Amino acid sequence: MKPTLINPVRELPKLLRFMRPELSSKRYAFASLPPEADLSTVSPLCCFAEQEGVSVIVEYAQAIAANIPCHRQIYRMIVLTVYSDLNSVGFLAAISQALANEDVPCNVVSAHFHDYLFVPDELANNAIQCLENLSKSIRFADT
Repeated sequence: MKPTLINPVRELPKLLRFMRPELSSKRYAFASLPPEADLSTVSPLCCFAEQEGVSVIVEYAQAIAANIPCHRQIYRMIVLTVYSDLNSVGFLAAISQALANEDVPCNVVSAHFHDYLFVPDELANNAIQCLENLSKSIRFADT
C-alpha cells in the first residue's frame, strides 16, 4: 500500500522505495543577512535565524534584483515527495551517501511533510538520476 499524506512513512526501506525525487526548474541562492534586513522585496523559500545572521534561501533572480549578496553557487531544489516521518532514522543519511558517492554536494531542509535537497545547478540532473537509481534498487530488491 502506497503511503498517503495521512500516514507518514518511518521505515527506511519504504522511504527509499516510495520517494519520487522532483527537480524544480527554479534556481536558488543562499544568503546570510543581518537580523534587521528588509526582506520585503523578496519571497524567501526558507529563513533560519543563526547566531551570525538570518540565512535565507531565495530564488536567484530575486536575490540579484534585490541586490542581496549571496553565495556564488546557484542551486536547484529537489523535493523528495514521500511523506517522511520527522522521527525516521537513516533516510537522509542514505540519500547523502548516495549523492556523496557521485560527488554531488547537498544541502538539506526538512519540513513537516517532505525533505528538500539543494544541489549545485550543474549537478542537478546527476543528482536526480542518482536518487532514482537508489529508489529503483530498493524496489527491485524487494521483488
